[in-house]
Amino acid sequence: MSRGVINNTSVFAYMQSEYLSSKTNKASVGKTMRLSDGTNLIYCKAATALMAGNVVYANPTKLEAKSVSTISEVSEDTITVTATAVNHVFDNGYLCVTTGLGNKYTYSIKSHKTIGNTVMFTLNDTLIAKVDTTSKVTIISNLYNNSSSSGVIALGVSLVNIAIGEHFWVVCKGIVGAVSSEVVAIGKAVATNGTGAIKAAIAGDYIIGYTLTASVINEISPIYINI
Repeated sequence: MSRGVINNTSVFAYMQSEYLSSKTNKASVGKTMRLSDGTNLIYCKAATALMAGNVVYANPTKLEAKSVSTISEVSEDTITVTATAVNHVFDNGYLCVTTGLGNKYTYSIKSHKTIGNTVMFTLNDTLIAKVDTTSKVTIISNLYNNSSSSGVIALGVSLVNIAIGEHFWVVCKGIVGAVSSEVVAIGKAVATNGTGAIKAAIAGDYIIGYTLTASVINEISPIYINI
């Protein structure tokens, strides 16, 4: 960690350098780290090979508008829905109650298990509001656990080349070099082209930062990223 970590050192001492990748996880996927120069990073796991200087994307698994199958009361920490799911795919993900009783609340998922045609989600916290069979939920996996070289949900920029299955840090706030798909003038807002490069932001784009120099096509240019 050449720039120094300003998080609690007793918690972060075991973490890998921002310039290294690892087949084994050295921290929880989704863990954040802030360096002494103000750079913010998030710990990810790669589902595809990734290149240094390229934008990295989320590729989450989703279950949408699934019906709650049993009543869960306030103070309980489980919600059971009519669905099927591969074990652990939604661990450390999120469950959002979208309609019906108990709607508007979002919970983080500790674990889950499939029982027949239902999935019981154990939450990290107890329910704020009761849910019943009128309730529907949408579940999304940990955004950082299936990082990809293409997509629509940008996570940040990789500092190093990454192999499939490796764990690594992605820069989500601060100065970082990013490959450009077009010429962008200095100080202009940038978005991503969906395949790893930055481009000039236009109406409707999600802005991920701005240029610090005029960018050159297919070359790395410094940007200030802020996701």
